Amino acid sequence: MTGRRRPGRRRGGRGGEDGQPWRLALSIQAALLQSAWVGARLMIGYKPVELGATGFALGLVAASFAAPALVAALPVGRLSDRIGGARVTLLGVAVFVAGPILLCWAGELWILVLAAAATGVGSLFVMIGQQTFAAHRGRDGSSDGSFAVLTTAASLGQLVGHPS
Repeated sequence: MTGRRRPGRRRGGRGGEDGQPWRLALSIQAALLQSAWVGARLMIGYKPVELGATGFALGLVAASFAAPALVAALPVGRLSDRIGGARVTLLGVAVFVAGPILLCWAGELWILVLAAAATGVGSLFVMIGQQTFAAHRGRDGSSDGSFAVLTTAASLGQLVGHPS
């Protein structure tokens, strides 16, 4: 060996892969979860209407989707920095999935509120975990590309998940 690097190969990459298969896996996960998120938001809106909820109750369910996530954003970000984006994403997927499952059997307002909160907090965990993962994987100078891939995949998931 001459000690020279071959063109097109980077040093310091994790696993030494040039193709970075984690980007594909992250893209698929982001697209699927964003698509599911769109569907879950629709379920959260229609289920109270189906049960004959008042305007106040509908507003309460909608607020329970957003308010807990708003309060949890900074602590979840800190948690993601401590334990890693992959673990936070996995936890988020579990919490997120619990929301629509609860929603399917909801017959009372408090269950709707709990289901909406679980869906909102779960999606927050997933998004922060994915962003942390992309940032840590992209430390070799490719973080812009990592975030571009993640954002594109999430946008495609929202496009696919849109009902119209």
